[in-house]
Amino acid sequence: PPEIGPWHLHLLEAASRPGTRVRVALGPEGTEPEGFGAAHLVTLAQAGVGLFRIRAGAPAYGLLALGPGGQPGHRSAGFHWGEPRTAPFDAETHLRPLWFNRSTPRLARAGAEADAWFAAHAVAIPPETLFRTLPGCTVHPFAKGQPVDFRPVFASLAGQKIVRCQLQDPYLLTAHQMEALSAFVGAVQWGPGDGSIPLRLATHMTDNDPTKRHHLSVDEQRRQLSTRLGACPAIKPEIRFHSPKYDPLHMRYAYFKLADGERLFVLERGLDVADQRSGKARDDSYVLEFNTVPEGLSEVLKL
Repeated sequence: PPEIGPWHLHLLEAASRPGTRVRVALGPEGTEPEGFGAAHLVTLAQAGVGLFRIRAGAPAYGLLALGPGGQPGHRSAGFHWGEPRTAPFDAETHLRPLWFNRSTPRLARAGAEADAWFAAHAVAIPPETLFRTLPGCTVHPFAKGQPVDFRPVFASLAGQKIVRCQLQDPYLLTAHQMEALSAFVGAVQWGPGDGSIPLRLATHMTDNDPTKRHHLSVDEQRRQLSTRLGACPAIKPEIRFHSPKYDPLHMRYAYFKLADGERLFVLERGLDVADQRSGKARDDSYVLEFNTVPEGLSEVLKL
């Protein structure tokens, strides 16, 4: 439905948990959300949710939750709302009766049935095809194997007076990702170098896990972030660290408050798009540019 109910925030919470796979099947072609109604899909795609379109004439399906590896465990349960077994997820879903089943054999069959249903009756949707309908949205694609250059992405900021910037990327944990941060800073035309532009950066703090040999130490991460942001004399950086376990981030974006407007850039894969050896895109990716923040995103971006 076009309204943005609380259901997408619950799916977002589930999808942001490590190792979780969430699939969302939208209506048949021609019925998918458009405009502001598609804004909540941006947040789901950022959390790794798979978006699908239902083929015309597909039979109804239920909602299923399983355990690790897609197999039912002692805490697994299957759910569906209302009668008949399916109901639209909207602002009134919670008013319908909730049914659940914890039978392990039944959940195992339901898991296989769900996989078969998606294979037979759903088609994967490239998220950027939905987002093109958002008002004031420009899609900047990165094709796999092509050089990555952020300058054309942020070219619309040229000649604009930047009042402040808010950058969120959870994955600034390795030396290569720090190079990507420098590429972002160098791609934006910030204006006079008087340190007058506040830049607030939110990212995950590295956890000093010895098994993650490419991750920087906590002290080195702090030093690198301060050094690379400080290399631009126009900005005044403020760095906020979040715990990936207790306070995880999922959205990846750069927001610019301008003297006469604003710009929002949603980074599908964050700043780490390029392969560290070749400098070319590892996979197909995109950046969404908005002339104004879509209504459905403002509640999760906390600008």
